Amino acid sequence: MGKQPSDDSGANESDRDDRETRASRLSVSPAARRLMGAGMELAGYALILGGAGYLLDGQVGWQRPYLGVIGVVGGFALGFYRLILIVNRLGSHETGKDNAERALSDRHSRS
Repeated sequence: MGKQPSDDSGANESDRDDRETRASRLSVSPAARRLMGAGMELAGYALILGGAGYLLDGQVGWQRPYLGVIGVVGGFALGFYRLILIVNRLGSHETGKDNAERALSDRHSRS
């Protein structure tokens, strides 16, 4: 006895709806993606500059990692500076968009 095809058209649509719902929950806004990237930049700057300082400490022959600590602190400072720039840029972009939308709605309501 062979397997007979069943009418699963309703189940297929339900599966597709579930996948679309799951995908929409997983989607991240471009602003959130940019902020996540800024967080990775912050960590990257701290690791890279801290590592470079640690290597320089070894080259100089110091027993204590003075340059490594300075590199980590400098990396965090640079990362936070970049984070602040990105947040300000995103904030001004959103504010500008809100003002433009308000201006358009005001113009249409006057007509």
